[in-house]
Amino acid sequence: MPPRPFPFPLRVGTDICNIARLRAIITRRSDGEPLRPLSQFISRVLSGPERTYFWARFGPPAQVLGRIDTVSEFLAGRFAAKEACRKACNHLDPNTRAYHQILILPIKLPGRGEKQSSPPQGLILDKAIENIYKDDGEQRTSEGELTTSIGGTLMRKIEEKRQIDAHELEGQLCEISISHDGDFATAVAIVPSMDTQKEEHVPS
Repeated sequence: MPPRPFPFPLRVGTDICNIARLRAIITRRSDGEPLRPLSQFISRVLSGPERTYFWARFGPPAQVLGRIDTVSEFLAGRFAAKEACRKACNHLDPNTRAYHQILILPIKLPGRGEKQSSPPQGLILDKAIENIYKDDGEQRTSEGELTTSIGGTLMRKIEEKRQIDAHELEGQLCEISISHDGDFATAVAIVPSMDTQKEEHVPS
């Protein structure tokens, strides 16, 4: 008798990130611009709303380097969670732009009070967030690097409620779990199979 197939259309991804290695990346020497490596990293890995949430959470840029250990743990956890989601998805392009199609943020869901805090949740967008929102607080430098102004529209929005309203975006919510232990951050993601959903929506 052949083995029975797994009965649920779910995919699982997991990842681990060395916090000390990430800390070295975002604090490397940069010719008198200490925030440049950090800005480059978050521009590559975090989407617009996530960058806005990051600055709202960790304060003005001038104060971030004073909290670099906490910042490194946070970014390592988010990076591991995004990698776990990428591994669980079978439809995202295998490049860094896929990071901007995955949101790891507190998500406001129906039935949850406005002031009730939410743990971070994964949201796999149908298209990259930059194609949905235009953040007037973001602009590109001459080198093409994205920088975030504290005065942007999304910054004000997330400072007010610090949660993304799930009704505002089109995509698939997924379950994630982030853990930290010593020099490592780990994450697990459980994502519904996108192939199964596509099959369910094919007209008969």
